[in-house]
Amino acid sequence: MESMNPEQQRIAIAEACGLTILSDGITHHLTPCGKKTAHDPEGCLLKKCPDYLNDLNAMHEAEESLLLKKQMLYQGMIGKVTGNKCPALFGQIHATAAQRAEAFLRTIGKWVES
Repeated sequence: MESMNPEQQRIAIAEACGLTILSDGITHHLTPCGKKTAHDPEGCLLKKCPDYLNDLNAMHEAEESLLLKKQMLYQGMIGKVTGNKCPALFGQIHATAAQRAEAFLRTIGKWVES
């Protein structure tokens, strides 16, 4: 059984953080951002979706969107995802961006097993 691919994970996290995804069929972008330009005559300068699976700073911003109750669940989920038997905080400190992304999606109920 396969799990979510990286692009599906990035989109799910962005949407959970309240960002809107527009797709050109090849890459995914966020909106709104910026003003009307020649690149986007409808008035929105698009930027790339954060690379949550490889960028700890992007995951930190996503983690901040969790409510206190979810933050506690998230800390426990980090331990499960990392396989770390030490206290959850230790696992969270040492978790990679990809592990944090999976734990985040599992915590908010958006992780999909294919």
